[in-house]
Amino acid sequence: MPPEALLTLLDTLFANTVVGVAFIDRDMRFMRINDALAAMNGQPVSSHIGQQVREMLPHLADRLEPVYRSVITSHQPVFNLELCGETRAAPGDLRHWLMSCYPVAPPAAPAIGVGVIVVEYRAVRPADQALRTYADQMRALSLRLVNAQETERRALAHELHDEIGQMLTGLNMVLEAGTQETADQIRARLRTAQQVVTDLTAQVRQMSLDLLPPMLDDLGLLPTIRWHIRRYREQTHIVVDFTHGEVPPPIPSQVATVAYRIIQEALTNVARYAQVDHAAVQIWLHAGQLAITIEDEGCGFDVAAALHAHHSVGLAGMHERVLLLGGQLTIDSTPGEGTRLYALLPLTAAPTGEEVR
Repeated sequence: MPPEALLTLLDTLFANTVVGVAFIDRDMRFMRINDALAAMNGQPVSSHIGQQVREMLPHLADRLEPVYRSVITSHQPVFNLELCGETRAAPGDLRHWLMSCYPVAPPAAPAIGVGVIVVEYRAVRPADQALRTYADQMRALSLRLVNAQETERRALAHELHDEIGQMLTGLNMVLEAGTQETADQIRARLRTAQQVVTDLTAQVRQMSLDLLPPMLDDLGLLPTIRWHIRRYREQTHIVVDFTHGEVPPPIPSQVATVAYRIIQEALTNVARYAQVDHAAVQIWLHAGQLAITIEDEGCGFDVAAALHAHHSVGLAGMHERVLLLGGQLTIDSTPGEGTRLYALLPLTAAPTGEEVR
């Protein structure tokens, strides 16, 4: 996942959670912070941006900075770390926090910083059970975000090694012409090399499309879904009925991306598990929100068991994408009776103001 997408994801999380959240870069500077955590620190958001942790939290820096640096260098998250101390804004006022941290990194690259989630005990002590439940949910969310990054990195690394790497090796061998070869033999090698380059270009383009089709920004959500469904049918031979109501622009880019990812993941699950040759996708506007359904009449599954077992990264990923937008996701399925996925995405969820057609 590119750094821009990670920062967008963090911005969305910041805007939709009541717990304290921040992004701190490798130089221990606050680059993002939400109102909840700024209030805990006793300073406005604007006072934090670009400032060192040690400057903003001198009483806690000796405890916090080693943890942040360890997360950044090891790429290993830290969950539910208990902290007790003072802030610069309230010296002498002993306060208690529960903190989780996770590395923020692009694929196959060092971490660019650390994401921080903080809950203050004193603020929620009357509802200890709710605190534990919410902390567990945030821990699970943080863990799955890290796991999703690692899964994407692993898949991309295998693709680069197994496909691109082998093709480049083959190209190198083709170009290593012997000094005794005739002109016809050299021309034949060049034709072979040209074909390898053509295949390599197509493979790189395919990888780019799999990560995120550029037409989502260029053409908009509905044309991109039509393109994906045509490509999906060619690859799986599953017919998808796509219907939609009037979906006028503008659609925020984050909402369009989540809508596309939900449809992409749901149809992938149909191909893997449903054992059908037909599915249906529908999009329409409902009460000012974008509504999506994906249905099949396949073998179905036990939704609660799948989520509880934490085996379905795809289902968890869809839930979290929708959650971070402040939307709703319902999956109705019973073994032997098919599956229906229903998502409702608020069109005002994206804070960046960026729009797609």
